[in-house]
Amino acid sequence: MLPPASCQEADVGNGTFGFLGFSHDFPKSRRGYWVIKRKTAKKRLRRTKKALWHWCRDQRHTPLPAQYRMLCQKLLGHFQCYGIRGNYRMLESVLQHGRRRAIG
Repeated sequence: MLPPASCQEADVGNGTFGFLGFSHDFPKSRRGYWVIKRKTAKKRLRRTKKALWHWCRDQRHTPLPAQYRMLCQKLLGHFQCYGIRGNYRMLESVLQHGRRRAIG
């Protein structure tokens, strides 16, 4: 794989771009090779957390077992979409946000 500096001008951007809800970056691995690192884009993460918060707020009147089942389905769908190697911290962030919103 070619390093990002050889693909573009040195003064243009930092080699990071967003595509399909992911932020793609080109850091070096521990062995010194160029690798593609993907994580959930900040805008998509913020939108997901906000939607999850609104849903939890709107569902406070429903029975707790129904809330739990639906919340699990929503989180599972997000994890299946964004669950790729190197994206653990973003997934953990969504899970913690869901736990906080469901409890309080």
